[in-house]
Amino acid sequence: MNAITPNPLTCLPQEMRAALRWMVWKSIPQGEGKKARKVPFYADGAPRSGKLDTPGDWAKLATFEDAVSTFMRGGYAGLGFALGPDGTGQVWQGIDLD
Repeated sequence: MNAITPNPLTCLPQEMRAALRWMVWKSIPQGEGKKARKVPFYADGAPRSGKLDTPGDWAKLATFEDAVSTFMRGGYAGLGFALGPDGTGQVWQGIDLD
């Protein structure tokens, strides 16, 4: 019997999917014998840079649907989610297991 693997994108909590906190990332090689860096990009293609977790940074983060659309067009290795304060008094926290 074959196990059915759920789509990880549909398993995300609705609150997370609804949050305007999404981006994409690329794997950037660092040279022979070194681990590649995961570099975050806004869905508009600009690298995420400058002071993070500011109103200007938050304004560049995407909806889940926009980030998925950008990822599906190619050129990126995965989706990213911005942890930290969300400007409403709440804070997104998580753990990165890679």
